[in-house]
Amino acid sequence: MSVLLIAVPAALLLVAGFAWAFVRSARAGAFDDLETPALRILADDEPRPPPSPSAGNPEAPPPSSRSCRRGAHAAPSTGPPPKR
Repeated sequence: MSVLLIAVPAALLLVAGFAWAFVRSARAGAFDDLETPALRILADDEPRPPPSPSAGNPEAPPPSSRSCRRGAHAAPSTGPPPKR
């Protein structure tokens, strides 16, 4: 029973602290608009222009128009792998 002398006041202080934090954030406007931040991620950003081939390394070859799952620089497969 003596543990209640510590547990009940500690629980009341904890509840009072959370209630104070809630009232403070509600007065500051934290709960005014709950929909706009969730919808902001769906808005399209302005499209970026494609990089010019002369940007960066001028001696680099232009990017290949081919691509595959293994990457654009992987050698094409000509058949099954060789047996060991």
